[in-house]
Amino acid sequence: MKNSHLTLILLFAIVSGAARAETVKTLTVADFLEAGMASASGIVQADIALDSAVESNAQTKAARQFNLDAKGSLGSAYGLGSLAESATVPIEAGTTLEGSAKDVSFQVGLTQSFLSPTSGTATSLSASGTATLWDGYEGGKGEATLQKSEISVDTKRLDTSLARKTARYEIRTAYYTSVGDLRLWHLKQDAVRTSGEQRKKMEAKFSVGNATKLDVQEAQATELSAIIDEKEAAATYIASKQSLALLCGMDPEIDFEVTTELPAVDTNANQAILLSEGLTNRDDIKAYSLDLKSNAVESKLAQALTAPTVSATSDLSLTNNWTKSSSSGASISLGISIGLPVVDAGNAAARGREVEAERKLIEAKKKSAVASLRLDITQTLKTMEVLAEKITLAERMLDIAKGKVIVAQARFDEGLGSAYDLMTTISDQASAAVDLEQARINLVQASIKLENIIGR
Repeated sequence: MKNSHLTLILLFAIVSGAARAETVKTLTVADFLEAGMASASGIVQADIALDSAVESNAQTKAARQFNLDAKGSLGSAYGLGSLAESATVPIEAGTTLEGSAKDVSFQVGLTQSFLSPTSGTATSLSASGTATLWDGYEGGKGEATLQKSEISVDTKRLDTSLARKTARYEIRTAYYTSVGDLRLWHLKQDAVRTSGEQRKKMEAKFSVGNATKLDVQEAQATELSAIIDEKEAAATYIASKQSLALLCGMDPEIDFEVTTELPAVDTNANQAILLSEGLTNRDDIKAYSLDLKSNAVESKLAQALTAPTVSATSDLSLTNNWTKSSSSGASISLGISIGLPVVDAGNAAARGREVEAERKLIEAKKKSAVASLRLDITQTLKTMEVLAEKITLAERMLDIAKGKVIVAQARFDEGLGSAYDLMTTISDQASAAVDLEQARINLVQASIKLENIIGR
């Protein structure tokens, strides 16, 4: 009676599932990639960091371009004695332009003074400029700042690329985990149907005296075990679907199905080709190359600490006093200034050693990453090879299990075999089908892992 109740529950679930399938949408891996890639927090954060680096680089570039500022002034300057002698207050107006471009800066000033009626007005023009000819770094230390800024942008682009690849890998892994769980659930449902049919046959045989009560109990126990396994498989599938939805920023309670198709897997991949592709595509390995590039800039800057600084300076001054007997004057000066560090308490040498140590560390990390890449490819290919062999073996074992069921059924029908033997072979066939399916799922997951390893 208890077993019949369980069977009715299962039949109701199957009928309800058929009605539900008409309204529930089946979502593909592409659907989840589209949703997940748009909401993945790692991608969002990487994109924000990249935007920030791009803006910072734009500011660094702008600082190296031509810049010009203008200032204006209006005021009065006089002594206390002049104030007593005359009520006339001298007025002075001035304009100053300040500009820079790369390692050159300049200033131009124009001043107009409105003096007393007898003194008239005076005009003065001044200009000065400074150009750094050499500061120990080719192109100037400002160029080094720009180079490091551009390297930072490239690094953030790699971070964004890595975040997208990581999200893609996680979504595909989660999706095909759900696909595998669905396929396993279907196998468990098949096992329930098969064991249920056997139980009905056994009950029919018992009713006409061709089976014992123990035979019926054996068939009922086998069916009950299949029902419990099916419920567990259904719960596993639902849980994996909810995890998939949550990973992609969706409501975990949303009702959907995944496809039942597994992607094709290439088990004959060439290891050398995969290694070459990994060295080209892996963002972390490319990031180490950028780190070395940045380190080279730092090395040159460390060397520049001991280099002389050479600058050229110039000053020009023009004045004109507009009186009845106007007077004017002019002056110009040109010069070279040289700065040379004399004592730095070993700071430059220490910085040089620090940069060199950083270079060695980066190279060691890059070498380790390449070695890990090679090892991961080797191990994953070996795993896939073993899984392919397991699939071949599982297919044979399933064929054997099916044959044993046929033989056991015939022996039982002829009274030569027991119900226990028959139910055991039926259970073995279901287990063999699960083993085959699990091996196929594991091969797909290994293939997805391999693609992530080589940076696809």
